Amino acid sequence: MEEFDVGPLTWVKGEIDQALDSVQENLGTFANNLDDTSVLRFSQTHLYQVAGALDMVGLLGCKRLCQEIENLIQQLEKKTLVADAKALDVLNVAIAQLRQYLNDLLQGTPDLPMRLYPTLEQIALAQGQTVEVTELFFPDTTLRAPKSLPVIALETGQFLPFVAEQRQKFQKSLLEWLKTNQQNCVNDMFSAIDTVMQAQKNAGNKTLWWVMTAFVETLSNESLAAIPAVKRLCRQIDQQLKIATEESTKPPTALMRDLLYFIGQGGVDTARVHEVKQVFALETLMPTTNTDISDEKAAVEHLNLLVANLLKTWQLVAEYNTDMVAECAHQLDAMHVFSQQLKSGVISPLFEALNQAIKWLSQDASHVNDVAIVEVATALGLTEKALKQLNQLPANVEAQCSAQTTRLHELIQGATNLSAMPDFATGDVEPEVQTALAKQIKESLVLAEHALDGFFRDSNNIAVLDSAKKPLEEVRAAFEMMEL
Repeated sequence: MEEFDVGPLTWVKGEIDQALDSVQENLGTFANNLDDTSVLRFSQTHLYQVAGALDMVGLLGCKRLCQEIENLIQQLEKKTLVADAKALDVLNVAIAQLRQYLNDLLQGTPDLPMRLYPTLEQIALAQGQTVEVTELFFPDTTLRAPKSLPVIALETGQFLPFVAEQRQKFQKSLLEWLKTNQQNCVNDMFSAIDTVMQAQKNAGNKTLWWVMTAFVETLSNESLAAIPAVKRLCRQIDQQLKIATEESTKPPTALMRDLLYFIGQGGVDTARVHEVKQVFALETLMPTTNTDISDEKAAVEHLNLLVANLLKTWQLVAEYNTDMVAECAHQLDAMHVFSQQLKSGVISPLFEALNQAIKWLSQDASHVNDVAIVEVATALGLTEKALKQLNQLPANVEAQCSAQTTRLHELIQGATNLSAMPDFATGDVEPEVQTALAKQIKESLVLAEHALDGFFRDSNNIAVLDSAKKPLEEVRAAFEMMEL
């Protein structure tokens, strides 16, 4: 694979970043008022400019993702899709992934657009659509088959009946293969296609049929043959046999691309397949090679953004908007696939405990009290801190994550005295967590004050003092957490 030239990207990167900043700013404004979609029109303009810049520097995969982001925003703007927190999360994650991909390129990572497929797929699903991974596969289809391939010379007028005869053989073998999946059917299909390939005069067409023969050989891999897209390609080969003419000079690029993708993924290594892989350098185009960036790095980029959004949503819960707990549960579901890719032995369990705790809270609003709010906010703050230091996670942060995982499990089980937090000084607490703790302390003190006021108005009403006990215990727990 030819190494990507970062020079042109360097020239336009600042412009791209500025445009994406504007898009995310518009999405933030839109999130505060989902009824007003007018701000999304500006985002479409910015994304159109980004797509143009990406096209100019030859990043076709990034351009494809950018266009899909633009399509989703357009549908939200026109209100053909319902605008909700899930759609906004998908958009924000996609933009973050696009930024990270471009940054990776500047750091020397090869341009392997298929790495963007999970993100592209989520954008498509948000629109009720599906997308094939081959849409992010861009082999050089101008390359040609070796000139040493065998040739069958036909007289004028013989070509069409010759191809028609081979098509009948191919169809018969294809139908039998679909029923029995037998290897002899694959061999017969190969023979028919290889014979047509030898009769091609045009270099482009000969290359297409040569690639088809390699694709047919991959059908011996039963797991690959079971894929619906592979069977569709078999039908497309039959259509090529139907429309084949001597004068045809331009093979269909999309078909060539799809055939090459499945040859690269087929796990079959015959002489023909090996030769095709070499000519088109397929091994270097697949994101399963050692040149791929780590899944964990991409997962952390997603999680940093998602956790920041979840902290904002949890602030609404802290204001006793208990309806937002269900939204937090949904946001955590979106994080699950990424949290599973983390190698850290403490963050994944903390994510799982968070997931269980918030689902437990969403099932019964009476569980949403000051203690629960503070514990979840603390866990989120720790998660955010740990993600930022993942490469060299300090021992005290590991201990805090482990202890907070235990506290969340204890909370779900109804424990009244939660395990102590180790080495949790105030200076270590994230600002968002400090804000949540301070708010809960103030609100608990107001409740205690009301109870005491009732007693002082009527000193015979001793029972009213019981309602001051719980708020004061919550205040004490918060102060202990910050070592105050």
